[in-house]
Amino acid sequence: AQLAGVPVIATDVGSNSEVVDDGVTGFVAENNLDSLVKAVRRFEAHPKLIETLGVRGKNLALKEFSITKMIEAHMSLYEHLNW
Repeated sequence: AQLAGVPVIATDVGSNSEVVDDGVTGFVAENNLDSLVKAVRRFEAHPKLIETLGVRGKNLALKEFSITKMIEAHMSLYEHLNW
């Protein structure tokens, strides 16, 4: 979604909070319905945030999660496993 310029609302599970910068590229909500609804309503109340956070998310995705970066990260991981 970030690469498409769509701001993300993610629950705070797994590594979501490492990928979504809360309030900057989207919102990280607690893992419950009330928190998710609150995040959606923030976009509803402030429609400009959709574009602003979407652009920031896309820039982050292009910078940090490009195919080249992902390949380099995986290669580094496997090189350090010492198989």
